[in-house]
Amino acid sequence: MQGDKIVQKILQDANEKSEKIIDDAKSKVKEIENQFKDYSKKENAKLLNNVKIESMKLQDKYQVLENIESRKIYLLRKQEVLDELKKKAFEVLLSKTKKEKLKLIQRLLLNNAEKKQTLLVLFDGITLSDVKSLSIVKKLSLIVKKGSEQGLILIQDNFDKNLSLRNLIQESFEKNESQILSLLFG
Repeated sequence: MQGDKIVQKILQDANEKSEKIIDDAKSKVKEIENQFKDYSKKENAKLLNNVKIESMKLQDKYQVLENIESRKIYLLRKQEVLDELKKKAFEVLLSKTKKEKLKLIQRLLLNNAEKKQTLLVLFDGITLSDVKSLSIVKKLSLIVKKGSEQGLILIQDNFDKNLSLRNLIQESFEKNESQILSLLFG
C-alpha cells in the first residue's frame, strides 16, 4: 500500500508539473499572440500609411498629367485659331483689287529690292506686264519673271528674299505675336 501512495504521489506531482508546464505554455502562447497582434497592427498601420502616401503621389502625378494634357489641348486650339487667322489674312490679300495689289507690290519692292535683281511674281489678277509697268521696276531695272508662289521672290547672286504672301503673313505674325495673342486670348 505504501507503494500505491508513492505512485499516487508521483502521478499527482507529475500531473501538477504537467499542468504547470501546460499553463506556462498557454501563457507564453498568449503572450506571443499579443506581441504578434501588436506587431501586426503596427506593420499594418505602416503599410496603410505607405499606401496612402503612394496613392497621394499617384493622384498628384495624374493631376500633373491632366494639367499637361489640358494645356496641350489649349495650345492646339490656340494654334488652330492662329492658323485660321493666317488663312483669312491670306484670303483677304488675294481678294484685294488689282490696283491695291499693284500698290502692295510697289511698296514691297520699294522697301526690299535692289538694282538688277530678278523678280519672280505670282499674283492672281496681276500680269507680268502690270508689274513691269511699275515705276520702281523700271527705276531698279528689275528682271521680271513668273513665280510659283503667291507674292514676290527677289533673287540676287548670294541670296533670295522671300516676299511671298504666306511668308509676309508669317513674318507679320511673328513680329506682332504678343499683341495678336493678347488680343485673341487675353
